[in-house]
Amino acid sequence: PADIFMGDTGSMLIGLVCAILANKFLESHNTYFTEFLPEKPFLAIYEMKSVPAIAFGVLIIPLFDTIRVFMTRIIRGQSPFAADKRHIHHLLLDIGLTHIRATGILVLVNIFFIILVLSLQSIGTLPLILLVFGLAFVLSTILFLEAKKQRKKRKDKL
Repeated sequence: PADIFMGDTGSMLIGLVCAILANKFLESHNTYFTEFLPEKPFLAIYEMKSVPAIAFGVLIIPLFDTIRVFMTRIIRGQSPFAADKRHIHHLLLDIGLTHIRATGILVLVNIFFIILVLSLQSIGTLPLILLVFGLAFVLSTILFLEAKKQRKKRKDKL
């Protein structure tokens, strides 16, 4: 199907853009002004409370996946920059999903995390970051164990 694939430079550019946008979001002083009223020049319609946790929740999949893969490589005595197939999307492929379905699952999980952080922003930044990180850890552990089980099943069939 695809004739052109994004390489390292393209993915690094997307990462840079995400980092810049997250930084701009963090610098937004927690309030978004969306309406102009003559008596109040800017009316705050929606105030964000735990802005760092919200940024973390929006970027949870690439951030957590990078941290997780780096840690597993270091634990195995490999360079954290070595290529392998331990990323979340590879685990989704290992359980039998197509590329399109794996992408759809990642999008839905990311939307879930965004809704979660927006809904629970009143609990505070650190508790929310710990909750999001802990939930990402649990979900990735379940996925890892399922992928390991599926690989073992395929190996046993051979």
